[in-house]
Amino acid sequence: MISRRSIDGVLFLTLVTVIVTVTTMYVSQENTFYWWDYADYHNYAILVTDTFRSSVGEGWKFVRETLTQQKNALHVVPLLPFLIIGGNSRLAYILGIALTYFLPFSLAMGAIASSIVPTSIDRCDKNVLQPASQLSFWIAAFLTLLVPLSWVPLLRGYPDVGGVMLLGWASWLYLRNPRLSKIWQIVAMGSLLGLSILFRRHFAYGAISILVAAWLSQFSVKAWQQWLTLSLRLAAVALVSFVVLAGVAWEFTIRAMTTDYVSRYAVWSLPVSDIFWRIVSGYGWGFLIVALAGWILQIWHLQNSENYRNWLFVAIAGTVAMAISILKLRYGNLHYTLHLTPWFVLGCIGWIGAMQRRRLVLSLTGLYLFVNCSLGLGDVPQRSIFFFAKSHPPIERHDTIDLRRSIDRFRELTTPEDSIFVIGASNEFNALMLMDGEFEMYGDDRRLNFLPVPILDGNISPVDTLLLADWVVLATPLQVIQPGDEQIVRSNSQNVVKVMFEAFSENWEITRDFQKIPESFQLDNGVVLSLYQRIRETSEKVEEQTRSSVRATLDFLKSDDSP
Repeated sequence: MISRRSIDGVLFLTLVTVIVTVTTMYVSQENTFYWWDYADYHNYAILVTDTFRSSVGEGWKFVRETLTQQKNALHVVPLLPFLIIGGNSRLAYILGIALTYFLPFSLAMGAIASSIVPTSIDRCDKNVLQPASQLSFWIAAFLTLLVPLSWVPLLRGYPDVGGVMLLGWASWLYLRNPRLSKIWQIVAMGSLLGLSILFRRHFAYGAISILVAAWLSQFSVKAWQQWLTLSLRLAAVALVSFVVLAGVAWEFTIRAMTTDYVSRYAVWSLPVSDIFWRIVSGYGWGFLIVALAGWILQIWHLQNSENYRNWLFVAIAGTVAMAISILKLRYGNLHYTLHLTPWFVLGCIGWIGAMQRRRLVLSLTGLYLFVNCSLGLGDVPQRSIFFFAKSHPPIERHDTIDLRRSIDRFRELTTPEDSIFVIGASNEFNALMLMDGEFEMYGDDRRLNFLPVPILDGNISPVDTLLLADWVVLATPLQVIQPGDEQIVRSNSQNVVKVMFEAFSENWEITRDFQKIPESFQLDNGVVLSLYQRIRETSEKVEEQTRSSVRATLDFLKSDDSP
């Protein structure tokens, strides 16, 4: 007879195999030069790894110094073996995230499910709680892999799944003993919440969701004294979180508590309707309906059970997370959906557990989730009906040869002292693609000097940067972020790009200080790159004229509500 330990071992190896296989197949299909967030985190990891390669002491010094910054390097340390063995490759980096953070996240979902889902897959007595420590565990762990938005953030290079992994294990610690009667439990839970915030600052909202859900789910008029005691223990958990966070990164903690991030990141905050539909299309209506039904059915069926408050905790945590995501944050980039994924996964498990014919429901739900995930990670055209998830296929360009040719040509025409101004900031083309492409092609022998051109509206004038430019790269047609893009900002927030495009396309006076090079480069989707070389310095008269024209154009564009 096969032992339970052997079954667990086989299922664990299967889980690892699925994660490695999907990650490898997906990343291996990509053919692109990465940009913005998709490039930044990988490049950051390479920088940390190279520092450790040269000196372990210098590596740790570098990591400690980053603790004062907005994004620290702690999350890279567990990835070092993958990057060192894999030679800093994209696949090595993504596999490192998948096995170091995504695998434990799926196991955390399994651990939570094993604490709150009834044992029998055929029947359930709503008055009796018998945790299914093995069956529910593996069903939840594998169903986590069938949610496309479990995968997409890490496949795009975001390490944020590590933060939600920490939140998942903190939730499991709470659900093991909702009264928090053990000191070690308070310390451990608080430490995990604090570390998740240190991992990525926005997980402070995830920690708040958990603490609020724990507090509200245990409220009872009849047992108000016990609830008051729990309130004090939850306050202790929050205190431990702060102590851990401040003890490891004091400057980061103070800055996070005193900075007005709402105003700073307003340009990334989308209208409520936009963020709602991005969430719906990302998960698919079918998955969301099943998840929400699971919350409701479990709470309804278990009203007289001790397990009732555990499911109430899950539903409240998910509701608070949705409210924060849709009403407060409203950030459209994919990694922010990780605040919602664990609660939706548990809702799906609850749906299965609440049914009478559970094997049938499990089979049908699993089939739907498999199809939904396959479509979500596959190359399927945009659909108008969101019963299934929107597709997020591997990023594949057909113009990488032309991009490489343009980079080689720019290197031939310019010197390391020449500065380059790029007009174009979309997910189709932007300066970072050229920078990432040169790094991939030439490594440390990079010498193209791209100016930090403003691509989002703010206090920096594009004229100040243009005056420093020896060369200008103009992408036509106008390249700005589109509403349906993955990396998204609020509409009408790239007027600085529009005004510089207008200056060159309409031949403003300042553009006569540059001469167009006859050669151009054709990219995907009809994008054409043209190169302009400075032939004389800009006069004070032309500079002032340009500043006046830019101000007038920006004022006009800002008054226009059209994207």
